[in-house]
Amino acid sequence: LIDRNPATSAYSLGAGLMALGVQALASSDLRRRVRPVLRTLARETGETAFAVHYSHGDIAYLHDCVSNRDIRLGKRTGMRAPPWKHAAGKAILAFRDETTVLAELAAARRQCRGLPTVTEFRRELRRVRRQGYAVERDAEKCLVAVPLPADTAPVRAALMVGGPASRLPRPGVGPL
Repeated sequence: LIDRNPATSAYSLGAGLMALGVQALASSDLRRRVRPVLRTLARETGETAFAVHYSHGDIAYLHDCVSNRDIRLGKRTGMRAPPWKHAAGKAILAFRDETTVLAELAAARRQCRGLPTVTEFRRELRRVRRQGYAVERDAEKCLVAVPLPADTAPVRAALMVGGPASRLPRPGVGPL
């Protein structure tokens, strides 16, 4: 992030900080573009809508429109999460280079417990690619995410809707 000149001991901005600045600009532009979409998605579904970005091996919540219902998913803007067990992470990773994604998972498995096996995750990525969306459901909540394709780069973002599992139908049962 910062470079130090060994001869003068002076500091200057490093390439890493500049790369972060470029990412921040891209993220803020994405945030600006998805706000109206998220508002519409939240209004039409009655649930909380999120924009999520993949960066440095994690997903980061860029923006959210929180439902006004009494029981709802809350604000998550700024939070980060590992992508392996997350609907938005799967929606993004399914449309990136599979060899790289699975190698990153294998490395993460050495440091973290409870992650899916490479074989399980490969199967899940294929299901997401076939369906065009990812679902994470447990007894309490349901999250449904779709990738936001990029024109010139791998998928780096997703839109997601989430709410109580009791209000979100299972895929194929009814409209979301």
